[in-house]
Amino acid sequence: NGEAIYGSRPFMIQEEGPTQPATGAFSDGKETPYTSRDVRYTVNQGCLYAVALRGDEGGSYRMEALANHGKDNSQSTANVIVERVEALDPALRVAGWKQTDRGLEIRTEGPVTEKPVAFRLTLI
Repeated sequence: NGEAIYGSRPFMIQEEGPTQPATGAFSDGKETPYTSRDVRYTVNQGCLYAVALRGDEGGSYRMEALANHGKDNSQSTANVIVERVEALDPALRVAGWKQTDRGLEIRTEGPVTEKPVAFRLTLI
């Protein structure tokens, strides 16, 4: 996952997801139960990286911020068109993906993990 982190810059949309991290005094020791819907976005060397903060048991991921709206995608939140999706974990294989009006939907095959899962997205 290093290429999604080291030397990267934040994407115009930095994060999405339902989970709010713990805040306030003495909250630094509390673990936040992230889900596969909690995603962080970075850019590095011309690629967009999407990191789901937890693996999905069924191998399904959806990045709603990357939804495709309109013929030229000019109405989407991020205004990007994805050309290629790759998993950074060599044990994980991208079985299929599509960019719809609901988001970028990715299906993976491989071992189930509770660790973050990172994807390299090549854009048009």
